[in-house]
Amino acid sequence: MKQSCPECELRAIQSSITKESLEREVSAMKYVQGITAPENQYKNRLDICEKCSALVSQIMCSECGAYVLFRAKNKKSSCPRAKWAAQGC
Repeated sequence: MKQSCPECELRAIQSSITKESLEREVSAMKYVQGITAPENQYKNRLDICEKCSALVSQIMCSECGAYVLFRAKNKKSSCPRAKWAAQGC
C-alpha cells in the first residue's frame, strides 16, 4: 500500500479553499464575547486587509500565512504589519 505524502495532501486541501468557502465557515461562527471580534471590528479589519499588498488570492496573508477571514474574526489576533492597531481595530 502506498502512503500519501502529508505535504501533498495539505496542498490538495489548500487548493480547494476559496474565499467563498471561507466566508461560509466564518459566517457560521457565533459571536462569543472576548473570543470573536464584533461584526464592525471584523469588517474594519477585512477592509484593511483587502487594501494590503500582503494579501494573496484575496484570502491569505503572505506575512504570516493566516487566512485573513479567520484572523480578522479572532478578537485576540493582530496584524503582522500592525495595520489594525494603527486604525484602532
